[in-house]
Amino acid sequence: MSYKDVYKYVILIQVFDMITNFFTIQVTETKMIDEPYQIAMHYLNSSFILDVVAVFPYYTIDPKLVFIRYLKCIQLRKYQDYLDEAIINGCSICCSKNKLLPVIKICDTLIILCLVSHFFACKWVLIGYHEFLTNNDGWIY
Repeated sequence: MSYKDVYKYVILIQVFDMITNFFTIQVTETKMIDEPYQIAMHYLNSSFILDVVAVFPYYTIDPKLVFIRYLKCIQLRKYQDYLDEAIINGCSICCSKNKLLPVIKICDTLIILCLVSHFFACKWVLIGYHEFLTNNDGWIY
C-alpha cells in the first residue's frame, strides 16, 4: 500500500467524520442541541470550515500543502475532555480520582509530544523530497 492510498483512506475517514457531525447531538456549555436542523446549523457555524480545509486534497495540487491538514489537530482538544472523563470513569473502580489526574496529564502530554514529533518528521521528509527534486540528490531516495 502506497502513501497515496493511505492518504485516500485518511480523507475518507475525515469525510465520514464530517457527515456524522451533521447528526451528532451537540452539547454546549448551556444546553444540549438535539434537533436535526439545530445540530446542522451548529456544526456549520462552529467547525465545518476547519473540517473542509483539513479534508481538501491539497496533495493533488502541491505536496507541500499537505500540512494544512494539521489544522484538524486543533479539534483534538474537544476529544481530550471526553477521553479524560472515560479514563476517570473506567478506572474509578480501582483508583481514586486524585490519583488518576496526574496519570491523565502525563498521557495528555505524551499524546501532544507524539503529534508534534510526527509533524516535524513529516516536515523533514518533505525537506528531503524537495532536495531530491531540486538537486536530484537527497537522503530520501
